[in-house]
Order: sequence, then structure tokens, then C-alpha cells
Amino acid sequence: MRLSRNVFNETSKVENSYGRSTPIGAKKYVVTWWEHQLRHRHERPWIALVGIPLEAVAVAVAGLWFYEFVLIIPLLWLSPWEEPWIWILGVEEAAFGIQWAYIGVYALVTWSHAIVLVGLLWAGYAGVVAVLGVVNRWHYKRRWGW
Repeated sequence: MRLSRNVFNETSKVENSYGRSTPIGAKKYVVTWWEHQLRHRHERPWIALVGIPLEAVAVAVAGLWFYEFVLIIPLLWLSPWEEPWIWILGVEEAAFGIQWAYIGVYALVTWSHAIVLVGLLWAGYAGVVAVLGVVNRWHYKRRWGW
């Protein structure tokens, strides 16, 4: 057994006499790589709380429901960690957006004779929610977002 120097994370890993890494060395490499990633992670609250929920709505409307669970990984990764449960807000926003999209599509199909009225009500509700979000951000002194 000999020790060799790994340039990427500057930790040593154990190699056998044939120059192949052992499972212990591979485990150390993966653990140190994740520690490095966690230390140098950049929080992106705008992407986590706006972009990923919008992507979840698009994925749901496309009918790719399996990918909804996959979207939780970047949501967790990009959410701010000063408040550990903020990622649940992104999940709630995604669920609310999916409901809004399906209700709107159902209303447009059901009342196709009043498509202008349905479209105005559907978009107007989204506008009211956006205005309430702006008022909420102003109340909390722009803590999350722009």
C-alpha cells in the first residue's frame, strides 16, 4: 500500500500496489468533494423561489410527473440556508401554480364560449397574487428576491 497525492482536493487516498484506488479512497474522495461543494455553494433564492416553481408548472402541464420529485434537489441546493425550511415555500409555490394552471385549462375548455372572460379572470387572479407578493416583499424590506 502506498499513499498518493490527489491534486483536486489535496487529500490523500489509499491505492493498492497496482495503482488502483480502493473503495476507501473512492469514498474519501466523494466525501471531500461534497464537503468542498457545500462550503462553496452559492445561494440563489430567486431561482429557488421563482424559477423552479415555474419549471414545476411546465413539467406538470407537460404530464411528466416523475420530474416533479427530481426538481426538489435543485430547490434544496439553491435555497438559502439561513432559514432551513424556506425550500418548503418553493414546493408550495409549485403546487399552487400547478393548481392555477389546471383550473385555468379546465375553465378554458369548459366555458369555451366565454373565453375572453375566463382568460381575464384567470390572468387577473395571477396579477392579484403578483401584487400581493410585491406588497409582501416591501413589507419585509426585500429580503428575498431582486
